[in-house]
Amino acid sequence: MSIRLRHISALAIIAAAIATLALVPTGCSDEIAPGRVAPPEGLPEPANELTIERTRRPTLYEAVGTVRSRSTATVSSQVAGRIVSVDVDAGTPVERGSSLCRIDEEKATARLEQARSGLRAAEANRDQTDTSYVRFEKLLRVNAATQEQLEAALSANLQAIANVDAASQRLRESEIALEHTQVVSPIAGVVERRLVEPGDLALPGKPLFVIHHPKDLRLEAGVREGVIDRIRIGQQVMVELVATHQTVTGTISEIVPSADPVSRSFQVKVALPPAEGVYPGMFGKLRVPIDEREVIFIPSASIVRVGQLTTVRTRVGDRWERRYVSLGEERDAQIEVLAGLSAGDTIGWD
Repeated sequence: MSIRLRHISALAIIAAAIATLALVPTGCSDEIAPGRVAPPEGLPEPANELTIERTRRPTLYEAVGTVRSRSTATVSSQVAGRIVSVDVDAGTPVERGSSLCRIDEEKATARLEQARSGLRAAEANRDQTDTSYVRFEKLLRVNAATQEQLEAALSANLQAIANVDAASQRLRESEIALEHTQVVSPIAGVVERRLVEPGDLALPGKPLFVIHHPKDLRLEAGVREGVIDRIRIGQQVMVELVATHQTVTGTISEIVPSADPVSRSFQVKVALPPAEGVYPGMFGKLRVPIDEREVIFIPSASIVRVGQLTTVRTRVGDRWERRYVSLGEERDAQIEVLAGLSAGDTIGWD
């Protein structure tokens, strides 16, 4: 027999053996019917349900800014002199007229005494010229003096009166200079910065202290030129105070009517209500509504986060399944859904 015939015979024997084994009982009476594998069981029923609806929400323009005090005073010296004592530190509350520091008053006192002496001398000279004028006036009546002498006496008297006025003014200036050796607060508030120490030299115009009112605060933010026509003075806007996790309602109190040529933005000032823990210099965000759009918002409590993924429990027929969603901004315990849900969907959460 040829090799080819032997191969064919072997294949026939193997096929017969396989057919025989297929007819042998396996000892198992259950049979698997043809069809799809049963899906896994769904998620448990939630305690809360919500059918999604689209709502119209304002589109907010956000501008960053800085909290500043509306009442701020930079206190400078009015006279030159050595500072002999400082009465306040940064953070010290002060009233209007409270003492801040004292400048050496020795020179001011000497100038005051000199001004007083000058006034006394001017007054004595005025009295003397008064008497001289009256005397020449009498002599002229009896032809014992000339008209020229009387006019000279009058001129001297008028000059003496003017000297008295000038001396009085110098005395007042000296008194004011002495008063200015005691530097006081021009407003009620809190010392924001102390810029001097005892022994420093005070000069006119040199800043000594910065004082602000801690409750009269506002946010100053730059608003781009394309949005400035959407806002107006007196408008109510939202302000987020990032450091204290507060969102408050402020009122636009001032709009600077010229744009910064570098940033192309307008400075907008928003008066803030009293807020605990807010201080000048803090960071804030101004949110201005400029348009409306249809959005989907769901409760923040319905979101389940697993690492970087966010899901919600949704109803699919009579089952509850997990669905991935893309989220936007969160506001007032509500969070915007950008993708993953549609109007009419039902979500649930515990």
